Amino acid sequence: MLVKRKKSACGKVVNYCHCKFFTLVELLIVISIIALLAALLLPTLAKARERGKQANCVSNLKQLGLGLEMYCNDYKDFMPLGCEDMFGNNNKRWFGTRQNYNEAFDPTKGYLSPYLGDKQRVTACPSMIAHRDEEWNNSFEKGCGGYGYNYWFLGSRCWDQGYGAFTTASKRSEFKSPSSTVAFCDTGFLGQSRIIEYSMIELPEWVFSPPYYEPDGGGMRPDPTIHFRHNNQANVLWLDGHVDSQKMSFTVDKYFTHGAGSPMLWNLGWFGPDDFTLFDQK
Repeated sequence: MLVKRKKSACGKVVNYCHCKFFTLVELLIVISIIALLAALLLPTLAKARERGKQANCVSNLKQLGLGLEMYCNDYKDFMPLGCEDMFGNNNKRWFGTRQNYNEAFDPTKGYLSPYLGDKQRVTACPSMIAHRDEEWNNSFEKGCGGYGYNYWFLGSRCWDQGYGAFTTASKRSEFKSPSSTVAFCDTGFLGQSRIIEYSMIELPEWVFSPPYYEPDGGGMRPDPTIHFRHNNQANVLWLDGHVDSQKMSFTVDKYFTHGAGSPMLWNLGWFGPDDFTLFDQK
């Protein structure tokens, strides 16, 4: 803004303001630049926020790892059962129990609860919290925090006693490569166009009967439950206690058992080789 002074015809001094305004074209250009900068920065900021959530998730998994180690030390090297009454009342999981099928699990009554600090429950993955209170079937697996357990090999003996051997767990010492054996990781289940909590890792193939390493699924895979929710990565706790992040290696086109949609669109699949290498006792 430019201010000038002039004398009027009567001799008085008058201030004249010469203001320069943006033209419509200039204003549109400025708005376009701001919109472009926002479009460039917002994804970066979203990824940065997700990296912060991922770091919190890593801390949660390390706590689970410490709890698992203490449990094994207290129970003669046996690991917690994954779903011991799967073929009974179906009310017991590694992370909690419930009184009946129509209510949510109590996450303070799981095998690892006494080893998980003052709250005595799994701390939920911050990236999973947004999915926790959806209306669809909250009682399904709510309370596991968005973490799944290698229940086929660690939390049962299906791998050597056949499908259904959920009432006896494996021993930690049976696994020859703990640094490359998955214990827990980020999981979820696709139900009616949303992700809900799920407490178990489903493997790339079915474990129907020994020898488990021979695919016996008739061409139909289990529904994938490993959830790559941290910038297309899944956090993984390995049996030796270390945590890292893995990217998806493969998945299926659609859910077979529930017909809920495409796992790929919801970042559900598997990492590593297309076999049991990262899950079994070898």
